[in-house]
Amino acid sequence: MKGRRRATPYAMSIGSDSAATMGGDGICTYAVFASTPVRVAGSEKPVMRSFLRATSLLSLAVLFFLTGCGTIPQRRAIRESVSPDPIDPRMFARIAGVYTGPIRTTTKRFGTQGVRLFETRLEVYGSPESPDVFFKIQTAFTGAWNVYGENSEEFTNIPDRRYGTQGYIVATTHAPDQLRIKLRAGAFSPHVGSFLIVTFRGRDCADVRWIGRSGWHGEGSLHRMPSFPDNCRWDGSVVSHARMK
Repeated sequence: MKGRRRATPYAMSIGSDSAATMGGDGICTYAVFASTPVRVAGSEKPVMRSFLRATSLLSLAVLFFLTGCGTIPQRRAIRESVSPDPIDPRMFARIAGVYTGPIRTTTKRFGTQGVRLFETRLEVYGSPESPDVFFKIQTAFTGAWNVYGENSEEFTNIPDRRYGTQGYIVATTHAPDQLRIKLRAGAFSPHVGSFLIVTFRGRDCADVRWIGRSGWHGEGSLHRMPSFPDNCRWDGSVVSHARMK
């Protein structure tokens, strides 16, 4: 765009790219181009804050990843310590049932110690080659970042009981009397990557060794619950006797 006007000391406005020439008759001919956007001071700060925030989160993620990687060889050695052969069918028939009890696990990171206490219910059915397992844990935990908290989760590989559970179970039996349980939990579960080795011993007891990520480990003892008859019948004589009194 071109125009003609009298030359003035401030013919070109701030914020526009202009070129002007002075003619011999004292008339200034000028051309005005598209204006250059005005840069606002401090516009780079939000971008810089986002970059620093992302860098900090990435550094924390790498730190936790490296902390967990240090235990990989130890976890592998524990998994490979069990026998590759399954439990004898007669032995499995004796240990099948429902077990309950506490499991206590601890870890130590960055100079602080965390504690988790599990109230556990373990149900074992099926066969030595394909055990059916239902596992329920009520967790109470405390640590440097959490003063106190509770969580409840259920895991199973039984199709009829999968509804409402928080994860899947991979269970294998190992001679002479061990059961290994690997928990396939959700991404935000504290039990991601955890597995258990249950050793059944006499007198309806089982010793549990818990191995988790980032150094979590612990032990516990479970006791077998007494079996009840499948069919429960109402005993009317109890009510009649109470009324007579």
